Amino acid sequence: GFGEIDIIINNAGQGYFSKIEDIETEMWLKIINLNLTATYATIKTFLPNMKRQNYGRIINISSDADHTGFPDGGAYCASKFGVL
Repeated sequence: GFGEIDIIINNAGQGYFSKIEDIETEMWLKIINLNLTATYATIKTFLPNMKRQNYGRIINISSDADHTGFPDGGAYCASKFGVL
């Protein structure tokens, strides 16, 4: 196991800014995987330990882009909205 884990801070983020129609699927998936799926995977990994010790805090750092879109930011905004 990992021992006692009291706090998780998810702060990873990658931005790639382009029109949705110009983003290759591979780049879309890279952004979603780092900004959103990695947050999920980290929580999934450490949550059982926090539950066993009956204590833990999870802090997810997102972005203003989670609620305010901007031109050429579709992938980034979608991933950060998912974190929110």
